[in-house]
Amino acid sequence: MFRHRRVLSAAAGVFAAVLLLSSCGDSGSDGSSAPSESGDPVAGGTLEVLQTGEPRSLDPAALTNYWAFQPTLGNALYGTLMVNDVETLEIEYKMATEFSTTDGGKTFTLKLQPDLVFTDGTPLDAAAVKYNWIV
Repeated sequence: MFRHRRVLSAAAGVFAAVLLLSSCGDSGSDGSSAPSESGDPVAGGTLEVLQTGEPRSLDPAALTNYWAFQPTLGNALYGTLMVNDVETLEIEYKMATEFSTTDGGKTFTLKLQPDLVFTDGTPLDAAAVKYNWIV
C-alpha cells in the first residue's frame, strides 16, 4: 500500500516536471516571448477556439452566452448588441448604439444601429430584440 502511494507520488512529480518544462518553450527569434505586431488587421483568416463542449442547439435562445460556454460561437453566428471591454469594463456598442435608463433601472432604452437585418432579410429591429429578450 505505501509502495503504491510512493510510486503514484513519484509519477505525479515527474508529470508535473514535464508540464513545467514543456511550458518553457522556444521564445521568438528576437528572444522575447510576447507576440509581435505585424501590421494592420485584415479581413479573413482562421480562428481556432476551444470550447467546453458541443452546443446542444444552434438556437440563439438555447446558447449560453457567458465565458465558460458558447459566447464565441453565438456571437460569431448571431452578433451581439454590446459587450464589456475586458480591460476598462466599459460598455462597447456593437449592434446597439445606446443603452440607458432614466428611472433607476425600472425601464431601459436600447437604440440600435439603423438597417440591421437577420440573414434571411428580416429586420433586426426593436420588436425582434424585445421578443428575444422576453421569450
